[in-house]
Amino acid sequence: MLNWLKFISGSIVLDRDAKEAAQRKFWNVIFFLFMALIIMSFFFATGYNFAIQTHYDNSKDYQQAYEQIFNNNEFSCEINSKKLTCYLKDDPTTPVKTLLLDTTGTENGYEVIVDTREKDSHIEFTATYVNKNDKNDKKTHLEYFAIKEAEVKKNYVFDSIEYTNVSLNYDPYISLADEYFVAGVEGTTEYLAIDKTTLTTEEVKKAQMNLFVKYALPEIVNDYGTAPVLNAYYAFEFLKTNQKKEFGYEHDRFILLLEESLTTAFVTEDDIFVFFEGTYRKFEAKFDFSPASVLNSKSKLKTHIETFVMTAYDDIGGTQTLNYIINIFRYMPFILLIMAALALFMFLLTRLSNDDYAENKFGGCFKIVAACSLGATLLTGIVGFILTFFMNQSIAFVISMSTFVSLLILRVLLLSIISFFRKRKENK
Repeated sequence: MLNWLKFISGSIVLDRDAKEAAQRKFWNVIFFLFMALIIMSFFFATGYNFAIQTHYDNSKDYQQAYEQIFNNNEFSCEINSKKLTCYLKDDPTTPVKTLLLDTTGTENGYEVIVDTREKDSHIEFTATYVNKNDKNDKKTHLEYFAIKEAEVKKNYVFDSIEYTNVSLNYDPYISLADEYFVAGVEGTTEYLAIDKTTLTTEEVKKAQMNLFVKYALPEIVNDYGTAPVLNAYYAFEFLKTNQKKEFGYEHDRFILLLEESLTTAFVTEDDIFVFFEGTYRKFEAKFDFSPASVLNSKSKLKTHIETFVMTAYDDIGGTQTLNYIINIFRYMPFILLIMAALALFMFLLTRLSNDDYAENKFGGCFKIVAACSLGATLLTGIVGFILTFFMNQSIAFVISMSTFVSLLILRVLLLSIISFFRKRKENK
């Protein structure tokens, strides 16, 4: 074991120990790749979790945008039992389930949205179906549904869907569902059984709507297996890309407070774009947005808002390592390809110089290249840790992975070339 540990630690900087990998089992390659995955993910995630506080501190406009929610004259909110609950100021005992605030009217350009409806609340939407033979012939989902001739209906295919955050008016859809579900139609028994349950009136309508869409308009069923819901709208709208915008997103400065989550993006004074989505699971006790003890003090309000943001972020802080593991794993095919190319280069040089440190095998060269990766891994981890303080998370990640590949190539080239000329000199 001690000999193996000496080999592992020595391979970081010593060519002699790295070359020893050729005589060792191939599972060491798996070990080095695993260490690259874990070490870099740990350093990147730890760096970002530390950097988020720095980014927040350097975002004065972002902090001020929260005051629209925390110091609001029309409503007040709290987090209780891991959920957001809001009340109107003239009725502080009855929770409201509605879109309370939807504005871009802040002086600093931040969109602030507070929506206390359940994430699976149905919303108004428009699906478009296009004629396969005439791309200009388009119909909405209601127009498509109204087509009675089966042969005509086959000419149309689902094209796209647009969501809104307007609560759905169930009445027209329930009327259509009542007409659609008749004896002999698939799903009719299931549909008729809904009325016999103990569900509330609203829950009955929700279940009927989901069933209607499932059988009559299956193309618009979302990832949640339902008709379009509020969560789908916000996921679609606030992850929308726009390459013409500065940071590549349609919305780059917003605070989106939903019943179960905070999704937000902000830009620091150093022009660093930050995005995260957290839930309220880390709020152990009731969190009052507007306690009287903080509203009359600028410093206390600032601290109070910071506590909210950092606690919400803490929900995903622990999963950052896993996110990085997944993203680095996606690079593995490319890394393995680079390692194979480097191993081939090393193998050719060993053959040209009659050097047998890799046992004259391509596999031996590949194991040596893998051993060289540990030093690149450690240096890349440190680089990645530092970069998260100075740039966007995605950019820092790409630069860090490029650094890893560059360091690995440099290390292997130096080992191979130095060994080649040393052996040629000995042969002379």
